[in-house]
Amino acid sequence: MTRMILSILKYDGSVPSIRRCILEAMGQDYDEIVTQSKNTSILDQCESKAFAMVSDLLMSNHIHKKMVSAQFNGLDWQHPKMIKLRTLLTWIKDKLYPDLLKTSREILQIAKAMDKQYISPGPGGALTRGKTDILPTGRNIYSIDPRKIPTKTAYKIGVRLADEILNKSLAEENAYPEKLGWFSGVWMHIVRTENNWLRCCT
Repeated sequence: MTRMILSILKYDGSVPSIRRCILEAMGQDYDEIVTQSKNTSILDQCESKAFAMVSDLLMSNHIHKKMVSAQFNGLDWQHPKMIKLRTLLTWIKDKLYPDLLKTSREILQIAKAMDKQYISPGPGGALTRGKTDILPTGRNIYSIDPRKIPTKTAYKIGVRLADEILNKSLAEENAYPEKLGWFSGVWMHIVRTENNWLRCCT
């Protein structure tokens, strides 16, 4: 279970990566460390600390503050550098671990679905990509949550791409494009312009 939790939290996702939380507590820059191959020894230390803390937490279902502080040369549990790690360990104990234990209900949920009973909805995705909001499993999966898309980053990229398309058309044709089309993933998006207004049909 410890290895599973560490693989789930290896990268930033619904919550910050456990490596990010530990490296920040160590006074290191997470983004700089993970992008430089020469920093493997620091990452090894980070993963060793993560394994020790999560293993201890799961064995006792309790966060031993002194044990956690000892991983950082006695850094106080309440120190500002520990905020993210403190929050993450508490979340693992109170939310992630209990939800992982509920995976045993999947067979019962399948039986309920086959009996035409109601199954509560939940998002799909991969735990190893940090999508912890898919837990607990055994729900009626939907692939797209309109409350979460587009993300701020995706929106900014979309705005930039749209501006580039329009600017290119104005520069080359001295007019807005009459039709646009592209293929993205498994969906075909047909975009048309009506009075310079883009309308997307999925």
